[in-house]
Amino acid sequence: MSRPDVSVLMTVYNGLKNYPSAFLDRAIKSVLDEQPGVTVELLIADDGSDDGTAVVLTKLAQDDERVRVKFHTTRRGVAAGFNTAAAMATGRYVILLSTRGWYERGALADMVKALDEHPEAGFAYGATQYHGVQHQRHTPPPFNAADFNRSFISLYGYLYRAEALQAGCQYENYLRKDGVNIDVCDYDFVMQLIHRMGWSGVVIDRLALNYHYSGAGQMTAKVHEHQAEIDAIFHQRWLEDKTRVGWLADEGDYKGGAELESDFLQRAAPSWAEVVRIPAGAKPPECDVYVVHNCVQYDRWLKWDLAGKPVIKRVHDTWPDGDPFLRAWLLNEAHTVILSSPKHREVFRWHIGAPVVYLPSPTAPAPALNGTARKGAVSINRWWPGKGVAALKQWAIDNGKTVDVYGFGPQIEEITHPLVFKGALRPSQVAEVLSHYEQFVFLPDGFEPFSRVVVEAWKAGCELVINGNVGARHWLETDPAALDDQGERFWSIVGEAVGRHE
Repeated sequence: MSRPDVSVLMTVYNGLKNYPSAFLDRAIKSVLDEQPGVTVELLIADDGSDDGTAVVLTKLAQDDERVRVKFHTTRRGVAAGFNTAAAMATGRYVILLSTRGWYERGALADMVKALDEHPEAGFAYGATQYHGVQHQRHTPPPFNAADFNRSFISLYGYLYRAEALQAGCQYENYLRKDGVNIDVCDYDFVMQLIHRMGWSGVVIDRLALNYHYSGAGQMTAKVHEHQAEIDAIFHQRWLEDKTRVGWLADEGDYKGGAELESDFLQRAAPSWAEVVRIPAGAKPPECDVYVVHNCVQYDRWLKWDLAGKPVIKRVHDTWPDGDPFLRAWLLNEAHTVILSSPKHREVFRWHIGAPVVYLPSPTAPAPALNGTARKGAVSINRWWPGKGVAALKQWAIDNGKTVDVYGFGPQIEEITHPLVFKGALRPSQVAEVLSHYEQFVFLPDGFEPFSRVVVEAWKAGCELVINGNVGARHWLETDPAALDDQGERFWSIVGEAVGRHE
């Protein structure tokens, strides 16, 4: 059987005893017989049924190759059942179905089509018709993550991309009371799609799901009994107010140390932080705190937009470019100025009136060495004036060596024997290249606030040949442990500025 379009997940406990027998039959038929235009598989977890349901499901799987069933020996709860079913999924898309639910004819094809046409969206859903004690139709509004709540979606009626399962999303129960797992896992999973996967939803303009709501049963009673506890856990997990962090960083085609650090720190943002990227020239939106990462591309009027809010200023230079008015305001009015080392402060050519914190730049993790054969010397850099090409050449002559040189920049033309130019590297290639050399050589003419490639060479096991102008030397000599966990340390500074200490 080729990969199906949709994996339908069901969990069943005493499907014959707890519901009219027609319920289970109707749910299954709506998947197997009423979804033209898509291929499906029906994956069922029997949660320890003792009423004959297991016999019915076993025969169903024997008669239809699209159906597979796993059996729990004891009752484990709805969330565990869905996870058991999800572990069998092979489809491009996944959806849940309750024993008390059934899809409208063709609904799955319309949801698949919506996601195929909207690659930016991660899940699709439509209207739901409720039956039983709650006889009404619910038509959801267009998706809006900021206003999303549990009433906007029928919990069994959303189709999502299978990549969520591959990324580790799973169904979870919140409480266990009196021997019963109290599950609100379906809605929680939607929040995982929004907040962990970063996906949006797309609404299809049609009735997609029918659901029979009886308003009775052990699970319903337990949910109502412990609703306050469930809501408190859920709120802490998903709905807690986020701290908006306006992020201003210079952008360009080249990804040097400052740009790579900016990208890293944004990815390392904790769950309480919502990072809002603000490009140069755009008016900053209202945020709780702002991170100014270099910022030479921004004009002086930015001061007025940031005034009154805490600002974290990250400095990578010794003679920063950009508007002098804005630069002076940031260095003196920021909540915190972050420099690369105490030596950076000594050589920095502008007055700093704000509190200063020293933080090394994040670097790539150590490569897997695995006994790699090493030979020769290497130097990797962005070869601009001041990077020490003449000193590098003299070192090679004095030591009777050739040096393989990687990188780019206007001084490449000066890289001649005994220097051997090997071409440019992507950041992702640097660690692997370094692992093949015995020595790393970098002898800049002027002070380098950090130089992340020096630390990456150290992590790769190279002998370092560097001079006192390399800022990273401070950390290597005094506190090498500080070269890890920079993301956590940086965000603790941001959190302190706004009173977040999680």
